[in-house]
Amino acid sequence: MQTPASPPTEPNETALTPFLAPDLKAELPAFEAFFKAFGFKQIHGRIWGLLVLAGKPMSSKEIALELALSAGATSTTLKELIDWGAVHSTFDPSRRCDLHGAVENTLSIVATVLRRREQVAFQNFREGANRALEVIRVRHGSKDPRVLTLRSVLSTCDIADAVMQL
Repeated sequence: MQTPASPPTEPNETALTPFLAPDLKAELPAFEAFFKAFGFKQIHGRIWGLLVLAGKPMSSKEIALELALSAGATSTTLKELIDWGAVHSTFDPSRRCDLHGAVENTLSIVATVLRRREQVAFQNFREGANRALEVIRVRHGSKDPRVLTLRSVLSTCDIADAVMQL
């Protein structure tokens, strides 16, 4: 007769200890609101806040478990945060997975967001000014006073683009 297997003494992956104490987890909405103010989704702020408050890099699986997110939502959001310069990832050979951490310099994150948004705004402005310039030239000729103003707009866009590349 076999004896029943004894219960495991080591915690398994489904019984992970939470990374954040409840009082710290209660502060995640502040991170969500901060990111939302810059046009991100709440999930971006939630994941970045977790990485800040956890104080150590975390795997995608740990993030998903801690925040009760799907693997897909976690992966997509991490990729976006990495693209925006808010999160860095390094491969951990011992764990055989990427570990993600919050970029510590929040000013660089905000600067990246603003720079990219300004680039899009100036690009859109440039394209509209070019279209308007062409219409005015065709309809009213190059001596129309609006041509000079639109050329000034285009020069300003070029200067702004050069400054943003610094």
